[in-house]
Amino acid sequence: MALAVAAFFVLGSKPKPAAAPADASTASQPASPQVAGAQEPPAITNWRDVTGDLREKARSKPGLLVEPDAIRLEPGNEQPLNVAITDVPARSLTVRVAYTGQAQISLWFKESVGSVFVLARQKETIFNRVDEVKTTVSLRPPVPNPADFDNTAPHELLLAVQDSVLRAWIDGRFIGEVQNDLFKEVGMALAITKLSAVRKVAIAELKNTVSEAKTGAKLDEDFIRAAAAAPADK
Repeated sequence: MALAVAAFFVLGSKPKPAAAPADASTASQPASPQVAGAQEPPAITNWRDVTGDLREKARSKPGLLVEPDAIRLEPGNEQPLNVAITDVPARSLTVRVAYTGQAQISLWFKESVGSVFVLARQKETIFNRVDEVKTTVSLRPPVPNPADFDNTAPHELLLAVQDSVLRAWIDGRFIGEVQNDLFKEVGMALAITKLSAVRKVAIAELKNTVSEAKTGAKLDEDFIRAAAAAPADK
């Protein structure tokens, strides 16, 4: 399987509705304090590059443009389009996306309808939930980017879902977290916005719980550097 960037996700592969969604106020609660070092990215060695798979899916989706170096919206399109990173819900998922401009990863749930998305924008990162009637609710305050953040340069968005906790990092910098029992089993999708240029995507399964996971991984500059080079067109 090739790449996954994600995500995002009222996905191309839509989940089957089950129980009613949890109250949005529950999802907006920050996670409880975790073990020391939990704000460092997980130390992952089993990354699986799914970029090729995502590019193939994008080619079959009207409105998306698959260029040698990136996936983008076709000119004139305003609404984000989703490309599924995972086809079925799973536990303890991590996705990393090399991008310029914007990156959005969406999550959908095995036990509920609606979705949650993390959107890395030019000036800030937001965590929102979209419920079954398409109402958007903020799960936490937006997190501003550093003053010297250059949205025209390559960046990496990393999202990890573990033990009902959703955490995000940009370029190795911890952005924030939210907690909800819906996160125990999720699917992921990559949402391509009008400002997105998604260049590379990889996924991994975290086998340990948050309290057991090894942390302290350093930023993988090679992965981000790949955003500046054209990927192999599979």
